[in-house]
Amino acid sequence: MAGSWVYKIYKHAGHYFAYYRQCDEGTEVNNVRLDLLQSIPTDPVAFSEWLQARRAHLDSRLEQWNLGGEAVAPVQVEQVPESEVLLETEGHDLQDDASDDSNSSVEFEDITLEAPTRDSDMPSLCMHELDLDTLVFSIERFPVFGLDHMPSEDNFLDWIGKNHYGALGYSDDTPIEYRYTSSPKWIESCQPQRLVEPDSSLRETYARCSSTSESPSSASHLLVHELLSLSPRPSLTERAREHLLEVLVGHAIRPEHISLHLHQLTTVPDRNHIPNATHAIASGFIRLIFEPMVFHTASPPAPPTCGRVDSDFLWPRDDVCVRVCTHLCDVENLRTAVAQIILEIESSFSRGVNIARYYGVAFSIFHCAVIRIAKTDNGELRFRHTPALQFLPSWYATSPSTPGISALARLSYLPDASIVEKVARIYKLSFLLRHPIPLIGTPPGRQTRNLLAEAPSEILQEIADYLPPAHLIKFASICPRTRITAAKMLRAPSIDDYRLIAPFQLPLPGDMSTFNAYVQSYPWKGYISLFTGCFKALSSHNNATLMHVGQIPLRHWSTTTTVATHGINLSSFEDRRYGIRLEPPHLLYHVIKLREPEVPPDRNQ
Repeated sequence: MAGSWVYKIYKHAGHYFAYYRQCDEGTEVNNVRLDLLQSIPTDPVAFSEWLQARRAHLDSRLEQWNLGGEAVAPVQVEQVPESEVLLETEGHDLQDDASDDSNSSVEFEDITLEAPTRDSDMPSLCMHELDLDTLVFSIERFPVFGLDHMPSEDNFLDWIGKNHYGALGYSDDTPIEYRYTSSPKWIESCQPQRLVEPDSSLRETYARCSSTSESPSSASHLLVHELLSLSPRPSLTERAREHLLEVLVGHAIRPEHISLHLHQLTTVPDRNHIPNATHAIASGFIRLIFEPMVFHTASPPAPPTCGRVDSDFLWPRDDVCVRVCTHLCDVENLRTAVAQIILEIESSFSRGVNIARYYGVAFSIFHCAVIRIAKTDNGELRFRHTPALQFLPSWYATSPSTPGISALARLSYLPDASIVEKVARIYKLSFLLRHPIPLIGTPPGRQTRNLLAEAPSEILQEIADYLPPAHLIKFASICPRTRITAAKMLRAPSIDDYRLIAPFQLPLPGDMSTFNAYVQSYPWKGYISLFTGCFKALSSHNNATLMHVGQIPLRHWSTTTTVATHGINLSSFEDRRYGIRLEPPHLLYHVIKLREPEVPPDRNQ
């Protein structure tokens, strides 16, 4: 009986050279990994010579493949002439993938432009990729080590572990020098032109519209609260929205296929080479950020639209323009994105759109920058922007917070003129805004005095505090003043009939070592604080409670009990045209309550 199929994949010159074989029964994958490790020199000089020879050999194989046409079928490596199989360099034998391994059967070679994936014919496939372009060693397509600095045989298997989101990676005890990182030196080794040289017109646009008198090369950046004219300290409701966004981002990047797309984004040279699927992920993040955070389980909302996936710009709001791009840490790339957003907003003025202040977002998933664009009295546009801020947390983060998530959460909390219409679409109540419900007791065809239109704002606020989102839409349809009050309330995040008013820190169990060991096991692989969160919440009856969002082993908190468990639909993130989906497609939430502390008996009685 045969064992598992094993792939050894070389990536070179934009092609994948896959060598696969079926291991004999009883052969362990770890033995194959150790054999592969022994074939990679650790001495820097020997590695350089090995790399040069390996690339040269693959170039010759690619030339033969091109002569044979793209439809060439996989060939047995045994058919390759021996002169092309064995390479030697200063006493170090570089045996090709047709190694005479006693643990292997016949080995096959295949050359493709697309990365090999699991096949139904080979369900027990184990893939190991040696990227000769970016010098990365990957397992199951997840980057683990730097190819030019591999661990020793004694530590190799121990240092293969999981990242903090539960995907394959290096273990926490791996020394820093061996850990994979998307270091620019690896990208530049194969992509010396990874940054697109900006044309002079974009540089002129940036200089022309800059709001600072300093030269563009020395212009200072603004902090996000300065840019948005907000208080340095966000309100409790803003903090609740920010924390919920952290949970949603953490939940979104956990599925294996999405994290793989994000890992591969580090090697994309420029915006024009972003795959459609990755662009769809970026659009999903923009929807999570800017759509109203109003979730309910009664019926899944239709995915909102913020522009075509392949479009140059996304408009999640009338006053917010987003440009998906790459390498925002590069100054020229950041300024190019800013200039392109300004030109897009200038074109909106030519189409008759007249908004006093716009905001732009340059978004690369890994980083973001927020831009404020305002029109002066003489009709010219002026802008200021933040520096590039980290948006996506590190795969080995211990906190879900990043400056970019915080910045975009604050931007998305600004008043949205169309928020009532957006929430009405979620609850399928748009007809109420077109045909308001008449006041009770009003005879048909007769005008009556609307007391709510004359009520003090404090009274309207008191009424709105007791209304869940669906009822707030009905409240908004009564008159302009109730609409203003409802719009303000709908900016707060809500789940079903619960409004989240502040983040909350649950008490942690005493034995953290046992707890962490448990949460690393299925189905809570990873650090749960990166993709779950707890909030203070108010029910529609204004009763205070706690709500925990995300899967969590609640039995490990002896101070809490679960009252109810439901799931909120996150289909707005998904784009099934490109296979972008969440697994599971919903996020569980738990309504919980703290147990009352036990009162010790009075011994005097």
